[in-house]
Amino acid sequence: MASVVRISDELYTLTDTVARGLNRSLTQQLELWARMGAALDAAGITMEQTLRLLGADASAKDDAVRLAQQVGAAPRATMAAVRERDARREREVASGQRPAETLFLFTRERAQAARATFPAASRKSEEW
Repeated sequence: MASVVRISDELYTLTDTVARGLNRSLTQQLELWARMGAALDAAGITMEQTLRLLGADASAKDDAVRLAQQVGAAPRATMAAVRERDARREREVASGQRPAETLFLFTRERAQAARATFPAASRKSEEW
């Protein structure tokens, strides 16, 4: 069943741009990003670890391999465990132990600055 969800104009524009570049619908792109975020969250990968991975930090890649092996060998986190972890992180933000930005995958500035690039051989036309 489809539902209507409100998102910011900035996220809409970014998603639309990336989706068109990858020949996906806006909905397909948002669902892909949501599934990836949910997988990272379920695996317990933090914002800091994700940013290190995106920055091609070798130690982060090793951490990700270890986490993937642990998650594959262990049962998936229950919703209660996920809710508890999220509540703990929110308490850490409220008490000043953790910046609120660490609860998000990308900073607003990074999302706005993101641009998709493609190898010339994969382009269907040079118009876009």
